[in-house]
Parts: sequence; structure tokens; C-alpha cells
Amino acid sequence: MSGDGQDFLTNALSGFEVPQGETAVDVTGVTLNAGEFGNILVEQDLTGIFHPLEGSTKVSKTGLLLHGVDLCELFEPVESGQPVDRDTGYRAVKDGVSTDLKNIFAGNGTIPADGTLTGIPAGTFTCDTYFRVWLDTSGSMSTALGYIRPAAAIIKKYFALVFYGSEQIAGSYVSITETSNEKAFDWLASTLDSRNTTADPPKEIQIAFINESDSGGPGSAQGYITRWNTVNNLGGVKYGAIGGVTAGQGGVVGKYPSVIRPYLYGDSEPNNLSEYGVQDFWDIGDTTPTATYVEMLVRWLNIPTKPTELNPETFAVDSGTQQTTVSWNFNDYICGRTAEPGGSGGFSRTQKKWTVEIAADSSGDVVLHTQDHNERPESFTYTPTLPGPLEYFCRLTAVGETDYTDKSSRWVMCALKDTPPVLTMIGDASITVE
Repeated sequence: MSGDGQDFLTNALSGFEVPQGETAVDVTGVTLNAGEFGNILVEQDLTGIFHPLEGSTKVSKTGLLLHGVDLCELFEPVESGQPVDRDTGYRAVKDGVSTDLKNIFAGNGTIPADGTLTGIPAGTFTCDTYFRVWLDTSGSMSTALGYIRPAAAIIKKYFALVFYGSEQIAGSYVSITETSNEKAFDWLASTLDSRNTTADPPKEIQIAFINESDSGGPGSAQGYITRWNTVNNLGGVKYGAIGGVTAGQGGVVGKYPSVIRPYLYGDSEPNNLSEYGVQDFWDIGDTTPTATYVEMLVRWLNIPTKPTELNPETFAVDSGTQQTTVSWNFNDYICGRTAEPGGSGGFSRTQKKWTVEIAADSSGDVVLHTQDHNERPESFTYTPTLPGPLEYFCRLTAVGETDYTDKSSRWVMCALKDTPPVLTMIGDASITVE
């Protein structure tokens, strides 16, 4: 959409064009009475006309900027979907020919939507991670909230089973907050985990479901970066996502994509939040089923849904120091048992139990003791029958339900203290050593 290396933007119906010698112009807040749509406020109405950018394929620069970001960074190419059925009145050069923007960008809602987010790294979300769902209750999301609230409740129960082992513990780590101030960056920036040391760093992940911004704007992008730096410098974890929910099936998401995306994908701080773990998604309808939200969150957080996706680890404790006991510690991403989204209760179990095994050899051929657990054990101490061997081996196994494969740690040795025998002579006795 560029000619001879220079980008152009013209509006044939209003006479608006890029000044001579310039390659781009920022039209944030501009309203033009042009085209078959009538009055168009660039910042808001184009968002309702064109589909938000979801993939990595973009058109060339249009020269039309919103908050310093070209429209090519905000909307999907027309090749990804279908054009709108009316002229917008805005024109740009594509393949050397001036054409209406409807021939450049895909119409809103013409691209199949699955409501997915790119998954965060596996193992990032663990059973000491704090998670919050923010819900916009300003009014325009009233229909969508009927589906999102049940999804948030299911996620809380799901995490109770998978990560925390009980709903009581999950209640300390998972929260749902409803507010109407619409300042999504402030929501994501808020301190969720009060831990503040490198030995025990904070871990917090938050998601906002919203579809508009109030007159005060979306909050402080710099505030989010400041909090992210604090968490990161301590060695902790911080991620966020902002989700747009359409106001009416087939409707629009207000002006939020054009407000939010420039802060995520700009070239410099604070307009580069995507480099600080923030994602966005704008293709969820207000009647999207609850199950879709649950599946989306499970994928985004990269939650292990079956035993083979776990990473059980076993560690010996003070090997060779105790005379009568041997001990091990265990670790994994989760503290409960794996489950998959779906089923009558919103999820179904894929892991039956955790099993600790003690063996007399490194291959586990001679098993001396087995103990099952509903939640992942933190540690285990075994008291062997003496006299016996000095070395004992342990492993932890996530045992799958029927049709699901187990996942085990390696066998790890822990030894008893090797105490030499003591000879005691009673009465008249003598020993001759030759």
C-alpha cells in the first residue's frame, strides 16, 4: 500500500490528505463527515467497522495514525476476512492505486473468532501463583457478564482441584473483582501478591474483561511497567491480558482496541506493554458460552491438563546423616491433580492420585513401600526395618485416570548414616590382631 517508498493517505470526499512532504499524520480525535457511514470519529468508529489485528500479517503503512500508531498495526488485512459493504470515505494507496479503506482492512466480525490467547510459558503458573479476574460492570457488558461470571466461578473451582488441593486454599490465591471504573491498566498494575523478597518473590497474573473506556482513559500504562519491573527484579512473575467483549452479538467493542493496542505495540515505553507480558483479544461475543472462557483461560495460563504434562521431581534430604530414617522432598507445577475443561461440572479429572514408592534398588525392581495421596505431598520420610541396606530409593508418580498415561520422577537415592559397629569386651578377654 505504498508507492515509491512513500506512504500516502487521502480522503477524496472531504479533501483531507497528508501534507506535502509528510509520510504520515495522526488523526486521533478527528471526526469527518464523509462516506456512506456518515460521521466517522476515527478513534472510535473505525474500530467498529474493521476487525482488530490478531495475526502477524499486516498491510503496509497507511499513513493514518491513532495515538502515534498506524492503522496497519490495529486492523486485519481484508484478505483475512471480508470487506465491509460501504465506503468509509477514507482512502489510501494500495498497489499504486488510491482506494477506500474497506478494500484494505477486513470488516469487523468477518474473521472466524476462537477467543484464544497465546499461552504463557509452561510451568509459570504454579500452586503459589495469585490470579485475579477483573470484570467491567459499567453497564454495556450486562449480557456478557451472565456468561463470564459462571466461567470465573468454574475457574476458581478448577484451580482448587488442580493447583491448590482445596477450595479454601484456592480462595486465598484466586479472586474475582467487579468494578465500573474501566481503567484496565490500573487493574493489571495492581499489587496482587504482597511477597517482596528474592527468596520468596511475588507471582501474579491478572485478566480484564471489558469493552469500553471511560472519559478518563484506560489507566496508567507506566504504572503497569513500574509494577512489572518491581516483580521482575525480585525474580517473580507478572502477566496480564485485556479482553474485549462485544456489546451485542455482532456488535462492536466500543473504542477499546484503538485505545489499548497503541499502548501494547508501540515502539517505546510506556507504549510497548506487550514486551512486559500483556496480551489483548477482541473477538469474544457477549453470548460466548461459559465453557469457551474456561478453555481460553486454561490455554492462556498453560495449565497442565493431564499427567504427562507435569514435571514431578524428587530430592533427597540430608542423605547419609540419619541413622534410622531416610527422607525426600517433592516438587511439581501443581499441588492438586490434573483435570481437563469440559464435563458436567465444567471440568473432568484426568489424574487419579499421587503415589510415593520406596525401593531397595535404583531401577525400582524391589519395592519396599507404597503410599497414595490425593494432593501432591511436599515430603516423605521412611523408616526402614533394620538391619538392612544403607541406600534407599524413592520416586513420585502422577497416576492417570483410565486412558491417561502416568508421569514419574526419576528414582532418587537417600542413604542412612554409615555407622561402624562398636565392639564391647566384657570380663576377661583378649583380642590378638596379626
